[in-house]
Amino acid sequence: DSSLWDDELFNSHLDLDDDGEMQSKPLPLKEWIEVSKQKIMFNDKKIATGKVSEEHIRSALFVALKLTECFIKAEKDANPIPLSSITAENVFVQSKALHIEDVWITGHMGGSSDTGGVLPRLFALGIVFSQLLSGDETLAFGGDVNKCDEFFDLPSMNSIDLSKSNGDQRKKNFRDPGYRDNHSRCISKLEFLLPHSLCALVKNLLGCSEGDFRSDDAFTSFKDVQMDLQLMLDDPSRFLDDIPTSPIPSLTICNKLYGREIEKEMVEDSYRKLACGTCIGIIVSGRAGVGKSKLAMHVRELTCKANGIFFDAKYEQNNYVKPLTAIGSVFNSLCDWLAQNSDPPQLISVCEALDGALGGQASLLAAVVPNLLKLMPSHSSLESSNSCIDVAMSLSFLFAELLRVISSLSKSISLLLDDIQWADSASLLLIQNLLSSIEGSKSVFFTLCYRDDEVADDIPFNNWLNTIAECSIAKIKLQNMNHGAVNNLVSDMLHLSPRITSPLSSALHLKTRGNPLFLRQLIESLRDQGHIYVNLRKRRWAWDQNEIMDMKIPDDAVDLLISEMHRLPADLQLSLKISSCMGSSVKYSVIEIISRDMAMDFKGLLRQISDRGFLEICVSSFRWIHDKVQQAAEELMPEQERLELHMRLGLSICSQILEHDPDNNELFFLAINQINRGGAGVISDPRKRLTIAALNLKAGRRAVAFSDFPAALKLFEHGVSFLPSDSWATDYDMSVNLYDAAAETACITNNKNAVAFYSDQLITHAKCLDDKRNCLYIATKALFQANRLHDSMQSAFEVLQLFGEEIPQPMGSDKVNNEIRVMNEILRNTSDESILNAKETKNKKIVTLLKLYAELANIMRFIEPSLMGPVSLRMICLSLKHGLTSASPIGFALYGGVRAAMGNEHLTEACRLGRIALKLLENSNFSTHKSLVICAVYFSVLWMSDPIQSIAEAHLLGHRAGMQSGDVMWSMFNEQAAYQTNYVAGMDLSTVRVQLRSFVLKGQNFRSVTGRNIAILWYLQAVVLQDGKHRLNEECVDGIPGLREVDGAGKSETMFLLIKQNLHVQRAFFFRQFDDMTFETNNTSDVISEKKHPLRPALVMAIFFEGLVSFQLARKTSNETKKKWIGKGVSTLEKMRCWTNHCRWNCENKMLLLDAERMYLSGELEQAEKLYAMSIRSAHDHKFIHEEAVASEIAGDFFYEKMVPQKSLAFFKHSIECYKKWGALEVA
Repeated sequence: DSSLWDDELFNSHLDLDDDGEMQSKPLPLKEWIEVSKQKIMFNDKKIATGKVSEEHIRSALFVALKLTECFIKAEKDANPIPLSSITAENVFVQSKALHIEDVWITGHMGGSSDTGGVLPRLFALGIVFSQLLSGDETLAFGGDVNKCDEFFDLPSMNSIDLSKSNGDQRKKNFRDPGYRDNHSRCISKLEFLLPHSLCALVKNLLGCSEGDFRSDDAFTSFKDVQMDLQLMLDDPSRFLDDIPTSPIPSLTICNKLYGREIEKEMVEDSYRKLACGTCIGIIVSGRAGVGKSKLAMHVRELTCKANGIFFDAKYEQNNYVKPLTAIGSVFNSLCDWLAQNSDPPQLISVCEALDGALGGQASLLAAVVPNLLKLMPSHSSLESSNSCIDVAMSLSFLFAELLRVISSLSKSISLLLDDIQWADSASLLLIQNLLSSIEGSKSVFFTLCYRDDEVADDIPFNNWLNTIAECSIAKIKLQNMNHGAVNNLVSDMLHLSPRITSPLSSALHLKTRGNPLFLRQLIESLRDQGHIYVNLRKRRWAWDQNEIMDMKIPDDAVDLLISEMHRLPADLQLSLKISSCMGSSVKYSVIEIISRDMAMDFKGLLRQISDRGFLEICVSSFRWIHDKVQQAAEELMPEQERLELHMRLGLSICSQILEHDPDNNELFFLAINQINRGGAGVISDPRKRLTIAALNLKAGRRAVAFSDFPAALKLFEHGVSFLPSDSWATDYDMSVNLYDAAAETACITNNKNAVAFYSDQLITHAKCLDDKRNCLYIATKALFQANRLHDSMQSAFEVLQLFGEEIPQPMGSDKVNNEIRVMNEILRNTSDESILNAKETKNKKIVTLLKLYAELANIMRFIEPSLMGPVSLRMICLSLKHGLTSASPIGFALYGGVRAAMGNEHLTEACRLGRIALKLLENSNFSTHKSLVICAVYFSVLWMSDPIQSIAEAHLLGHRAGMQSGDVMWSMFNEQAAYQTNYVAGMDLSTVRVQLRSFVLKGQNFRSVTGRNIAILWYLQAVVLQDGKHRLNEECVDGIPGLREVDGAGKSETMFLLIKQNLHVQRAFFFRQFDDMTFETNNTSDVISEKKHPLRPALVMAIFFEGLVSFQLARKTSNETKKKWIGKGVSTLEKMRCWTNHCRWNCENKMLLLDAERMYLSGELEQAEKLYAMSIRSAHDHKFIHEEAVASEIAGDFFYEKMVPQKSLAFFKHSIECYKKWGALEVA
């Protein structure tokens, strides 16, 4: 209604500049109230009720806050505002339109300068506030406010004479009834106009007039007033608005962190560091219920602000079947998100990247992360992979690769894993590898939470914590909340100022020790029991402080929850018990089954439980609000009742699933989980126990089909536990199947103790060799996995004899030589196509024999390399005669190496066998040992036909294949071979140095100590060529053991000594220090021939440098000594000439340089000059920068001796340039 607006009055208080813009103008408070009344004080709804508008209240609260700050500043400056000045007439408001800019109070002309005490001034401020907030400047509380100090003529507590009547003491000082009536009328008017919280604020100011006898809620300082006003402005719905009284509201905790300012800043600082790649996550520890998850969820807020994506999962205490469920669900959600937010071209890119990253093991990962198929739409389904060597290591690598691919194509990612103290060992290993893989990442942030009070005696978990401490992850430890934090929480819950709730908070803090979960449950319990209630007259929460203080409270949250649950009706208690048995949640899919079995409305009862705050309703389930609540529900039952309930639920669900939906794997596994949690002790009937054992066997085989081997092992173990005690006599076939399956999956998951137990039991009780065949192989393999190499070899020999096989004899024996001649003839007459198209054998004995020989080949590599030839020979024989298996490519690969070591006339056939082995890997059924085959073929065979640079690339592919299949040993052999080959190929030494150092550091647990020590030798060689020979004398070189340490460790290893000598010869040439050369009687060629070592690129390089040094020494000697050195050089030249015929790319430049040296020493200088030039050109064309440098240097020597200084200088300069490009700065 326009009649309510007095524009003339409003505009009279506005100043306009020359452009008509409004300018701010100070107004006395009463005038500002009048303007506010005209413009915003009464909106349509408030007009009908006469209430003050929300707009005016907000503005008035801001004025009140500013005015209070004036008082606080004055007191801080030791210049309190005089009591006589505290009136509405002395308050001024600076505003522009209705925007408040400033508020101040002026002195009263001629007034008293007496400041009075704090309480009189608070009372005077209350009168001002009553007029300001209500908009009624006529409100008066009696008397002259300028003489309001008369109201405080009450005795202090100290002045009361307790021997006299209090009534007599106070009677003469009490205000007259007229004042009290007027005071009540004004308060009643305020209660009509304002929300109850504002009325209470004014009353608590006016109550200061009571002095020492004021109420507990009365103010004592201006700081308290400021705090209450600020709360009302910041959170009006909680601290300003009236709480509803019909129905009575529930108590809710505000969604914020209490008392965690320091920890919150640590989280934010860690997340900021992600952008710099200096922090990859946080790990939060603390007791149960202390608020770890709440703090961790702050990462979600930070991630959302950064426009990233956040996923979380929680480990369960009793996850009996699926070890990787938690982390699998996180990655499942991540895959689903990427699939939903990618267009078709992006999905094609993702699919291509994942194909390369996961290789043939994608199905293994898809068993744990089903939504992986959404990112690989070209693979509508992935066949189960049986080509895994070590499942745990394979999955660790595959998860890391999946995260790498997704993080490179998406927004920043934050992953939360809660309650990791309950994670299984496979999950912990996986998390550890994930953290290592993202070190330095700027796009992936991990948050881990665990209960430190539950892992104090958990040695494996604490060792794991020490391991991940090496990662860039911040540690945050949470303690219980202090009193201030508790008070802020209680204040928010009760919608009251912290100064009012402080006494209650003290009592609650004392009883709960500040544990947030315990505190929450206690407050809700007190509310349910009526100790915390809504005061309908005051329209606020209230409590009985004395009763709460006197109450006996349980010692922890679980006991309190149990006592609460015991007060529930019987049907709700039963529903709680059932829900606790189902785990962290009750899925909707089982609710109907349970309802029928229990003859109850289970879903309706769960809703009632949710209303009471024990469960929360999710999209597909009812979930416990905290695992301690689930624990309390479990403890409602004695152990036997709990076990029987598990069994009943499992059998009920299983019977329904097998009858109506047998392909429902989710519910089938859930049912078996419930049965197994009930345990064999619940069932006494042998027939039922056998049935359950069969169900576990079926479930385990399903898990194997999904490549979930850890889960399969648990199921097989449960199946064994249900077998009757005399099962070997009464249920032999079932016993064989379960024990054999358990032993095999234990071997796949590298569970040594389980392998030993189940294989021993089966071997002991099996009635025939065929039944124990698989376990005999598994026992041998387990010994190798345990690094018991000689025991493993002896076991393999014994098993071979059991199968009627002969123990392999060493190379060189008449029997072996004859078998080799026969096999060479067979292979010569057998085409590649007939081998590649041979059928796969189904003969279990042959399959086991070939697996056993493959294992034996692994063993022989470490302890008796001379037996690798006969072993590989037998593998080819069995494969050609009976059919191929997954181990057959190993036989062809290793035998190719044997043929290569037999002499130059065998090189062509060796390369043929190597390529056959690689072609066989293209069949997924034969790709299990891909990493081993690649290493053997390229390391010992195909370097004779393929460019050496491509050999290094092939080894890196073998490294990746090994990581994908969990074949860590051969993966590391490939990686080591790749880096050594990079050196041989002349890659930049700085790069090689970094590669080798990284390999040595991460290879501390490498099965081959000799392999690691050899890698250190190559690393030290790169260091010396860059920094100088003095570094060989250091105990530790950039964190890597020095030469003295590795020399002592490897002095008995033939290959170590050979590589050490080879690198020493190289250094002698590079630095022209030949004084201690003694290799003429122990050269590389002789050692290879004697020890039957296969030839490899590093050894070819060694032979080359031995030839160069031989010719250099021939220059420095004469007579017979010179002839000896020339003979050694010529012998090397002839080998290099032969190898050049097979691989011109790798050997031509070496052969030309050696030939040039021979010509020089024989006096054919013109021919030598041509050969030097040809060697330099060949090295350049074939990208051997280091050998181009060597040839240029020797050519410079040649022309220097011929007295052609210009050519000599040109070649020396070119040599220096090449050495620098290679990175050999010290040589340059």
